[in-house]
Amino acid sequence: DMGVVADTEEGTLTLRMSDGIPVAFPLPTAEEPSFILSERKEARLEQDGCYCVWDMAEDLYYRFTRKEYDSVRLLESVTDCNGLGIRFEYTKEGLLHSITDSAGRRLRVEHDTRSGRILEICGPHPEDPEKEITLASYEYDADGNMTLQRNAAGDVMTYEYAGRLIVKETWRNGLAWYFEYDGTGVGSRCVHTWGDGGIYDHKLTFREGVTEVLDSHGGLTVYHHRGGLVWKKVDANGGEHLWRYDDSRQLLAQTDPLGNSTLYKYDRWGNCTDSSDPCGGSVSAVYPGKGSLRNRPISVTTPDGGTWEFGYDRSGNPVSRTNPEGAVTRMTYRDGAVASVKDPYGVVTKLAYDRFRNLTEASDSRGNTSLYGYDLLGRCVSVTNPKGAVQKREYDPVGRVVHVLDFDGNDIRLSYDGIDNLTEYRDNVQHVEYGYSGMWKLTRRRDHRGVVNFRYDREERLRRVTNEKLQSYEFTLDAVGNVTAEKGFDGAVRHYLRDRGGRVVRETLPSGTEREYGYDACSRVTRVSYPTAGDPDQTYAYGLSGRLVQASRGESTVEFAYNSLGLPVRETADGNTILRTYDHTGRILTLDSTTGASLRYTRNGYGELEGFTATGGSEADGAGSWESSHRHDTLGFEVERILPGGVVRSFAYDDIGRLVDARIRKDSRTRHMRRYRWGVADRLLSVEDSRRGETRYSYTPTGQLDRAEYPDGREQWRKSDPVGNLYPDPDMKLRRYLSGGRLEQDGEWHCEYDADGNLTERYLGTGKWLDGKKDRWRYRWNADGSLAKVVRPDKREVEFTYDALGRRLSKSFGTTVTRWVWNGNVPLHQWKQRREYSVMEDRWNTDTERHDMTVWLFDEESFVPMAMIKEGRSYSILTDQLGTPTEAYDADGNEVWSRMLDMDGNVIEETGNKGMVPFLFQGQYYDRETGLAYNRFRYYSPKMGMYVSQDPIGLAGRILNLYGYVDDTNAWSDIFGLIKFETNDPDLFPVTGNQQNTVTIKMQGSRGRDFTAAYKEAGISRKSATGYTWHHNDDFNPITGTCTMVLVRTEGRHKYESHTGAVKQFQDLMGHKYDTRAAVVESQSQGWLMGRKPSEKKNSYQKTS
Repeated sequence: DMGVVADTEEGTLTLRMSDGIPVAFPLPTAEEPSFILSERKEARLEQDGCYCVWDMAEDLYYRFTRKEYDSVRLLESVTDCNGLGIRFEYTKEGLLHSITDSAGRRLRVEHDTRSGRILEICGPHPEDPEKEITLASYEYDADGNMTLQRNAAGDVMTYEYAGRLIVKETWRNGLAWYFEYDGTGVGSRCVHTWGDGGIYDHKLTFREGVTEVLDSHGGLTVYHHRGGLVWKKVDANGGEHLWRYDDSRQLLAQTDPLGNSTLYKYDRWGNCTDSSDPCGGSVSAVYPGKGSLRNRPISVTTPDGGTWEFGYDRSGNPVSRTNPEGAVTRMTYRDGAVASVKDPYGVVTKLAYDRFRNLTEASDSRGNTSLYGYDLLGRCVSVTNPKGAVQKREYDPVGRVVHVLDFDGNDIRLSYDGIDNLTEYRDNVQHVEYGYSGMWKLTRRRDHRGVVNFRYDREERLRRVTNEKLQSYEFTLDAVGNVTAEKGFDGAVRHYLRDRGGRVVRETLPSGTEREYGYDACSRVTRVSYPTAGDPDQTYAYGLSGRLVQASRGESTVEFAYNSLGLPVRETADGNTILRTYDHTGRILTLDSTTGASLRYTRNGYGELEGFTATGGSEADGAGSWESSHRHDTLGFEVERILPGGVVRSFAYDDIGRLVDARIRKDSRTRHMRRYRWGVADRLLSVEDSRRGETRYSYTPTGQLDRAEYPDGREQWRKSDPVGNLYPDPDMKLRRYLSGGRLEQDGEWHCEYDADGNLTERYLGTGKWLDGKKDRWRYRWNADGSLAKVVRPDKREVEFTYDALGRRLSKSFGTTVTRWVWNGNVPLHQWKQRREYSVMEDRWNTDTERHDMTVWLFDEESFVPMAMIKEGRSYSILTDQLGTPTEAYDADGNEVWSRMLDMDGNVIEETGNKGMVPFLFQGQYYDRETGLAYNRFRYYSPKMGMYVSQDPIGLAGRILNLYGYVDDTNAWSDIFGLIKFETNDPDLFPVTGNQQNTVTIKMQGSRGRDFTAAYKEAGISRKSATGYTWHHNDDFNPITGTCTMVLVRTEGRHKYESHTGAVKQFQDLMGHKYDTRAAVVESQSQGWLMGRKPSEKKNSYQKTS
C-alpha cells in the first residue's frame, strides 16, 4: 500500500511506507534529489515525471505512477540496480489489477467491485501454462475488516473484531491469540495479549516515555523511549541496557548492563564507517562519496589490519573482490544475472538461465556441469549433478517440498501443518512424526525408538526434555530466561550463578566442585578457576581482533600470532614454535617446527593438494623424510595417491560422491582392494576385502548400526534400547544401565561413578563384602572434567596433563613419560623421556633426553593420519572410508602393519608391529596402558562402546544419551568428544530478551550468506557481536537445506575445533565446494537462498572471517 503525495505548495513529497508510516522529503526536482538521513532514502524526480525513492539500505528502487489516484501516486515497480524487479498495474480507479515478477510471471488480482477490497490473487498453474491457481483469497465483515485469509493449500487464518479493533487471531494450525485494549475506538492501545494455554500472557502499561511489559511469569521489563526510539531497557533482572542515537536516529553507542559500550560512526549517507568494541577492536569501511555506488563499500579494514577491496560495474554489481593478500575473485554479468565467476586460481564457472531467469546450467572450466529443471512457478523440480545422478521433487500448493526421489533412490515423503512445521517424515528406511505447540515449538518426536517430549513454560522457554524411557532433563530459569540450574537424566543438578549481564560467573557441579569464570569487556572468557578443587587456573588473552593470543594452564602456555587473513602464522607452546605460511587465498604452503619438522605443500592450478613433503626427527635419531603425490578428478575428489616405495592408492566414487572402491597397487599389480556397497541414507551395507572377505552390516530404522557379520561367520551385535544404551547381545541381557546412560553392569564387570557422572571404578564382581572387587580399575578426574589419573589393577598409575585448550601434553606410566606438541587440533610431535622415582625427594625426576621421536602427518585440515616419521624412518598410513587407519607401509613399499576394528573400535585382527598406529576412529588416540582412547574432551572405551564421562556440553551434543558415541560408526565420528556446542558454554554469545545464540538456517552456499541469515534469525546485529563468529553444526538436512549454527567467541576454546560439519556435509551431498559461486547457485536452485540472488548485488561468496 505504498504511495507518494507531492505537495507543490508545501514543497514536500510524502512517502507512505509499507508499514503505513509517512516520511516527508523536501520536494525533489529533476536536478536535485532529496535525501533523508534518518531513513537512508533518497527521493528523485525522473525525466518522465515519475517519482522514485531509492532505499539505500535495501539497495532497491521504488518507482511510483505518474498518474494520481485521489492525489496519491501508487507504487508502480520495485527494482534492483539492474532494473529487475516486480511491477504493479492498476485499474482506472486505482485498484491493484496485476503483479508481474522479474521472471515475467503475472499474478491476477480480483476485487469486490463495490468496496474495492481484494478477494483473491491468482497465479500461473505450476504445470499447465493455460491454467491458473488461486494463491490467496480473503473474506471481510460488514465493516470491511478482514475476517479470513486462505492460502493456496486451503489453510485459513481468521480474525475477530470489536468494532475496528482485532480481539482474536487464529492461525492456520488452530492456535489463537487474544487482545484487550484501553479503549474501544481506533487509536486504542493494546494493554493485554496472550495465546492459547496462557502463552506469552503480557500486560502492557503506558506512561509518558515509558512502556512496562509484565510477562506471563511475573517478570517486568521496562522500556524508556524518546521519539519512537528505545534508549534504555531495564530487564526483569534489573539489568540496564542503553542505546545512544544522534539527531538522525543513527545508533552511536550500545551499552550492556555491565557498562561495556560498542561505538559506531557514519558518513553523511548513513553508511557505518567504523565500529569499535569495548576492548578497542575496530572495523572500518570506506565508501564512495557520491554517485549511485555510495552505499557500497570499496574497502573494509579488519582489526587484524587486513584490508578487503571491492570493485563494481556501472550498475553496482560486484565485479571483483580482493582479499588482504591480493587474491582476486572476478564476476561478469549478462542482463543483470551473473554470467561467470573466476576464482583466484583462474577456475571459471559459467551460468546459464531460461527465459524465466531460472538457473538451468552451471558449468566450470574443468568440464563439470550441473543441470536444473523448474515448474512454471520457478520451483526446482529436478537436479542433475555433474555425474548424471538425478534428484526429483514435488511441492504442495504453497511451495513446500512433499516428495523427493533422492539421488540415491531414497523415496522421501513429507507432511506439514498449517504454519509449515514438518509433521511427518517417511522414507525407505524410517518413519518420524513430530508434534508442536505455540510458535513453532517442537513438543514431541516419535520414531522407531519411541517418543521424546519437550515441555516449555508460558514464555515458550524449554524447561524439560523427557526421553523414550520417561527420564527427564530439567532446566530452572531466572526472570529473563537464563538457565540457573539443570537437572540431568540421572537426577544430578548443576547450578549457575550469573552477573548482571547474564554471564555465568560460577558453576557448581553436582559434587559441589565449583568453577569460576572471569571475562573481559567483550565478554570473552579470560579466566577459569577451581576454588574448591585447587586445580590450576586457566587464563586466556585476546588481540584487538578478538582472536586468542595466549592460553595458559599451570606451567603450560601457548601463544598465537596471525596474518591479515586471521590465519595463525606462529604458535608457540612450552618452548616449541610452529611457523606457517599460506598462499594468497589462505591455503597452507609451509609449516616449520623448532622441535624438528618441516612440511611443504604444493598445489595444482585449482588450489588442490598436488604434492606433500615432510622431514622430521632428532639429531640423535637422524632426520627422516616422507613425500606423496596426489591426483584429483574434476570435482576435486582425490582419485590417486602415490606413496614412497612405489605404493599407489587409488579411489573410485559413485555418482553422489561415496567411496565405492579403494585399491593398493605396487609394481602395477593390485595388492589389496576394498569395495564398499551403500544403501539409501548413506548406510554402508557391506565391505568386500580382497584379503579377509566380506563384512555385512545391518541397521535399525533410525540408522543405528546394530549388527555386523564378519568374513569368518562371527556376528557382533550393537543393539540399542530406546535411549541409546548399547548391548553386545541380541537379547539385551548382558548389561544393566542406570538412569542417564550410566553403565552399571557389563557381564561380570561392574562400574561406579562420582556425583558428576564420571566413571570412578570398573572391576570384576559385585563389590559386595563377600565378592570383593577384582581386576579393579580406578579413575581420578580434574575439576574441569579431564581425566587426571588411571590406577590399574596392578596398582601402577597412568597420569595425564593438558594445556588450556584441552590438548593432552603428557602421559606418564612407570619410568616413561610420553609428550606431545600439537599442530592446531592434531598432534605433530611425540617423544618419550625416562624418569626415576626419588624416595628421598618423594617425587619423579624426568630426564631431559628425548627418544622415540615421532612426527605425525595428517591429511590437510583433517583428523585422518597419512604418515609418520619415527627415528629417521618414514611410514605411510592408509585409512578406510571413515578415515580409520588400516595399514602402514615403510619407505620401501613393504606392509609393516595392518589392523581391522569391530564396530566399537576393538581390534579384531592386527599384524606386523602391533600398536604401531595408535589412532582409532577420527580424533581418538588409543592408550594401551588404560584401554581407553583419548578423544580431546573425553575418553572413549572401545570395550564399552561409549564414553566414560558425560558429554560436557550436555544436550547440545544432539545425543540424549550423554555417554553415547555416534549411532553409526561406519559413517560418523566424534572428533572432539562433543559433537555440538554447549548451550551454557561461556564462549557462547550472551543473549538477552528474544535474542538467540543457537539458530536454524537454510544453508546459503557461502559462510558469509550463512552468517547473514544466522544474525537475522538470532535477532542479533553483526556490530553487537564483534569478537564472535558463527559455527556450523554437523546436522545438514539435504531435503530442507537446514542446519544449526552457534554464535561463539572468535577466539574462545572452540577456535581450535573443526566446525565444518554442515559445510562438509553440504559439499559431500550436493557435490559443490562451499564458499564458491557454484554452491550459492546450488542453494538458489534448491529454493533455500535468502536475500539477493547470485544475479543481484553481493560483495562476496568467500569466507571473510
